[in-house]
Amino acid sequence: SARATKAPAPSAADSERFAFGFARCLAALHVVLGHLYAKQAIPSVYFCSWGFTWVPWFFLLSGFILFSAEARAPKAEPVAAYVARRLASVYPLYGASLLAAFTIAKLRGAAPGATELVLQSWLAQAWFPAFTERALQMQCWFLS
Repeated sequence: SARATKAPAPSAADSERFAFGFARCLAALHVVLGHLYAKQAIPSVYFCSWGFTWVPWFFLLSGFILFSAEARAPKAEPVAAYVARRLASVYPLYGASLLAAFTIAKLRGAAPGATELVLQSWLAQAWFPAFTERALQMQCWFLS
């Protein structure tokens, strides 16, 4: 005889993951609405004009999640090793997309100057705000 098995009850970690995921989803949708509002691609709704306000919230949430993960399983790791590990998770895709953006800009005759390219290659473009606006991938300022 086949017995019905009950699904395990969600753990606290599952509930926490859902809550953060749901909050991130709502925030991301509001950011998208904010971009569409700024481009006048949607009707003028006051609520949509505030999409940009979620950006600091994403930083706060990311910091909280990174800290929580570290606090649960602390590692005795030198700062340089931590930075290298974090960069290894971000830089390959960033580098590939930067190369693609540079190739497209070069083909269009709009390649950035050497200073902008060096700053972007070293993820330092936002350290000098005058260069951020001219970056190939302006939307990646937060990685800097």
